Amino acid sequence: MTSPTEHDILGYAAAEDEYALRQLHHWLKWEGLLPLTGLGAFFLPFSLIMTVLVGAAILFTPYMIFQLWRARWMKSIVFFAIVVLVPVAASFLIKSDELLLTYFLRFLPLVAFYMFTWILRLVIGENLNERSAVRLFDRERERAAE
Repeated sequence: MTSPTEHDILGYAAAEDEYALRQLHHWLKWEGLLPLTGLGAFFLPFSLIMTVLVGAAILFTPYMIFQLWRARWMKSIVFFAIVVLVPVAASFLIKSDELLLTYFLRFLPLVAFYMFTWILRLVIGENLNERSAVRLFDRERERAAE
């Protein structure tokens, strides 16, 4: 049996990681809209659009990793490193005279980043829904036991 102090500590840890996930999920909803700036390619210069997309990815990455760390989602951080950071390193290490390969190596990390954030948003949303459902089920069970 856990003492009240242990229960409070465990409850605080669960609340903190859920809070981190909720904050990250909130920002991922907005981050998911950034690739739509590609539609602006008809009206804005391509370099401006790419600058906005790359800048947003660079600015958002530390926040995302910090919130994943707070939520103790270490596997997501490792997956991010494999899926996004390895292609970034490859794009700097592999030099090619072939134009198509150069463009592919430059766009792959950006595409991988936005695919990762899109999938992460879905996974976090599902996780938060499950937590809410479990909490509701527990409340209903306690209410029925009274």
